[in-house]
Parts: sequence; C-alpha cells; structure tokens
Amino acid sequence: MPGHRLHTLYGLFALVSALWLTACTDIPRDPNGTTERILNAQSFRAGIVSGSASDPTNTIVKRIESQTRAKAILKRGEATLLLKQLEDGQIDLVVGSFAENSPLKTSVTFSAPLGNRMVTAEAPVIRAATPLGENRWSILVEKAVRQP
Repeated sequence: MPGHRLHTLYGLFALVSALWLTACTDIPRDPNGTTERILNAQSFRAGIVSGSASDPTNTIVKRIESQTRAKAILKRGEATLLLKQLEDGQIDLVVGSFAENSPLKTSVTFSAPLGNRMVTAEAPVIRAATPLGENRWSILVEKAVRQP
C-alpha cells in the first residue's frame, strides 16, 4: 500500500500544480485593465512634463508605441497635475524629469531612468510614471525604457 499512497500523492501534486499554473496565466495583473484597454483601443494617453527634454521623452513614447502597436495621445503639462490625472485614471503614462526623492513615488510607479543613468536623490532624470498597481502595464513601460 505505500506505493498506492505515493501514487495518490503524486496525482494530488500534479492536480494542484496544474490549478496553480492556470491561475498564474494572468500574472502580472492590471486591476483596472490598462494594458488590455490600450491594446484593444490601439492608443494610450501620455502626459509629457513641461520643460522635460523632448528627445528623451519622445524616445520613451516611441518605444512604447512600437511595443504596443498603439498610438500615443499626447498631453503636456505640469508634473503634479499630470501625476494627479495618472492617479485618477485620466491618463495612462507620464514621462518627464523626476528625482529619486520625489514625494510622489508612493502614489505612482516610476521606471528606471532612460539610458540606465545613475539616479541620485535630488538630481532629476527622464523616467516614466505609471499607475500604481497596474503591474502588467508598468512592466511593459519598464521594458521600453530599458531597451538599448
């Protein structure tokens, strides 16, 4: 009978593993469906912080357009206003110069700096911000920023 118990244990393990893997197909998740909406609509709403260098910000937006095959609908404005609109779901992305010690880093997800530049607490660098918790979208944006 020890062989029977072992066989049953293996079967149970296989069943649990299959259920677990099935449940993980949607990870990472976007609770608000940002990535799916962007892919279906073939457009995303991007805020560009006024005063940010245009070449680096355009680079990030163009990379995201390429990865998603979606067109950016651009809006320029002041960082605090754009980040508030990002939090409220009115835009999908904000690109601009942000320092590491930004007080807003607890309410949005900041990407690594464009070009893998060294980030210091005070020196702003070009980065993208995505809605907090929209992990699939944040990972897609992060890949675009880190693209060589």
